Amino acid sequence: MLIPHFSFKLTMPLPDVFDQLYITDDEAVYYWATNKVYWFQTLKYLYWLIRWMLDGASFKPTWHSVLTVEQIVKEKQLIYVSDTLVVNCQSIEAFEELIPFLMGSYTRLMIHGGSISLGQLRRLMKDTVRKVEITAKIELKSDEYGNAVQLIMRHVHKTGDNFHLMSTPQLITKVKSAVKGYEDLRLFASDDEPKKCNVVHWKMEWIAGVSYAVGLCYLMATLREPIAYILGLPSLSVPSSPIANTIDFALNCVLWALHILLFVFSILRNTFESKPKK
Repeated sequence: MLIPHFSFKLTMPLPDVFDQLYITDDEAVYYWATNKVYWFQTLKYLYWLIRWMLDGASFKPTWHSVLTVEQIVKEKQLIYVSDTLVVNCQSIEAFEELIPFLMGSYTRLMIHGGSISLGQLRRLMKDTVRKVEITAKIELKSDEYGNAVQLIMRHVHKTGDNFHLMSTPQLITKVKSAVKGYEDLRLFASDDEPKKCNVVHWKMEWIAGVSYAVGLCYLMATLREPIAYILGLPSLSVPSSPIANTIDFALNCVLWALHILLFVFSILRNTFESKPKK
C-alpha cells in the first residue's frame, strides 16, 4: 500500500521596501505629509545635494512615501526602511501596534506624537541608526530614568551620531548632567536651553568650528570687492598671471556653487518641517 507523501514549505511574506518613509496614526497628519511627497520626489536629487548641509549635529528628513498605522496593521504587512523613518503616533498603544511590523537598516529616526515608552524607543533604535530626534514624550517610571540616560549615552559613539531630545524635561536635566562625565560626548549648542538637549560626539564640535571658519571665509570672499569699493580702497584683485588666473577662476567657481546651494536652501528650508505647525 502506497502512503501519500506530503511536504510543507513555510514562507515568510516579503516586506514592502521604502527608502524614506513617514508613518502616522493621525488623519490630518497623513494628508499633510502626503502633500509634501510630490516635491520630495520631484526634487529628490536636489534635496540629496543639500542634505550634507543639514546632516551635521542633527538632520532634516524628507520622505517619498506615507502610510498609516491602520493600513500596516490591517494588512499585516512587514515594512523595510533603508534610510529615513519618521513616526508620528499619538499614543503608546499605536506605537505598540506598529513596531512589530517595522524592520530595516535605516540610519535616521525621527519620532513625533504623543507618548512612547522606553522599551518601544529601544526597539525602534536599530543598530544601524546614527541620528535620532524625538519630540514625543518618553513615558518613564521612576526607576527607568537611569536606563534612558544610558541608552542615549551609548547611542552616540561615532562622529556622525547624535541624539536630539526635545521632550521629557526631567530626562533632559539628567542627560545634561550625565554628559559631563563622558570625555567623548558634548551638548551641541543647547547647554542653557531647558526644553531640549542634543548629544553629539566631541569631533562634531571641531567640524562645526571648521564649518563656521569656511562660512566666514566665504563671506569675506563674497564681500571683499563691494567693501573695497564702498570704502574707496584699491582693488583687492590679485596680480594677473596664468597661475593666478587659474586659481581665481577656480575660487570663483566654488563661490558660485556655494551661492547656488545657499539660494536653493533658502527656498526649500521651509519644506523640511517634519510635523504640522500647531
